[in-house]
Amino acid sequence: MPYWMDIQALDLDGKPVEGLPGNDGWFEMTIPRPLLGDQTITLNLAWIDFYRE
Repeated sequence: MPYWMDIQALDLDGKPVEGLPGNDGWFEMTIPRPLLGDQTITLNLAWIDFYRE
């Protein structure tokens, strides 16, 4: 799948976690090269964080 985006959840120390990251954790996404093409583009991402309390 050329447009599949790998998403990984990481903890405060940058170590992979299962499920949602805890406080101060984050998600890291790898943008697939076919999505970017050979041109310089602007990529805007929006995130809705409704899983945390």
